[in-house]
Amino acid sequence: MLVEIEFEIFDDAQYFDALDELIWEFLHHRHQWEMNNYYRIQKSCWLEQEPRLSRRVEDLTKMYTASGYITNKERHHKRIITISRQPDNMSSFTPQDALEYLNAPVYIIVENFESDKFFLKALIHAYKKKALKRAFQKDWLRIEGAGGIGEIPKKIDDYVENHQKFPHKLYIFVDSDREFPEDNHNAQPVLDKCAEKGIDTITILYKRAIENYLPLQALHAVQDELQHVYKAYKSLNHPDKWDYYDMKRGFEIRRINARPIYDRIPKKQEHLFGNIQEENTPLFEALAHGFEAGREVKGFHLYTLFETQRDSVTKKALKIRCKHQPNPDELEHLLEGIASLL
Repeated sequence: MLVEIEFEIFDDAQYFDALDELIWEFLHHRHQWEMNNYYRIQKSCWLEQEPRLSRRVEDLTKMYTASGYITNKERHHKRIITISRQPDNMSSFTPQDALEYLNAPVYIIVENFESDKFFLKALIHAYKKKALKRAFQKDWLRIEGAGGIGEIPKKIDDYVENHQKFPHKLYIFVDSDREFPEDNHNAQPVLDKCAEKGIDTITILYKRAIENYLPLQALHAVQDELQHVYKAYKSLNHPDKWDYYDMKRGFEIRRINARPIYDRIPKKQEHLFGNIQEENTPLFEALAHGFEAGREVKGFHLYTLFETQRDSVTKKALKIRCKHQPNPDELEHLLEGIASLL
């Protein structure tokens, strides 16, 4: 987060202790100080006192130098707040309120804590987002799993109720659950809740689910018992089919007495997957159960490949998987959106 501090703060003794704490935030690179009044601050009452002067002149010089390296891209993407004696908008704070707001963690609400954490950390590694990696390590960034997309609106309500004093530091990303490119996503209740609460920091993933972002190089590492599924999936050789195939459950379309039935292509996917059941029965049978529904490997979850095959989940591989999308930079924009709140 970028912080601007009005000069008058440095001449008001009641704020000096808060200023000292703010300097600590900047020195530890959690937030950045957009310093526009360096020479005036050097002559401020805040620095007049000898104990503070000897301690802070070097710090101030470091902050001034760091301010010069803030890029236009950071100014465009990061949230900017102003510290003022008389705040006049939602982005303006007293020094004490600014400290509370800046110290609050950013929350990321997701459907499933475990799988979405693996996905997000793999993206951070692939795109070399050191600031996000450090934010996780320092607990400045927290993931909240909702236990399914239907529970996310409740999580949003809980967050807003407990953070009414300040603007939100909340990001949401969810699977689309689309079954073909033009299909409607399954996140309208989440969008409606975000609109109700004035939240615009949300990403609905383009592909069906996070597992559909796994590069083929990572999928190749599945156990021997699942290699036939991998080879069948690879042979589809079309990005839309890779994007909207149900990686976990395959072509499960209904249940009888709690047993999954895989006797035909789901109706919504007939035009995408064609007549492979009739024209290539072995291919249909290999894909029918997906990577998890058949339970060839007990307890296996595809999302673990984001961790175990991290060296194959590279920026280059992810960009290849996304280059056909309307927004080929979707994943980088997701990371930038989260980083803007830090």
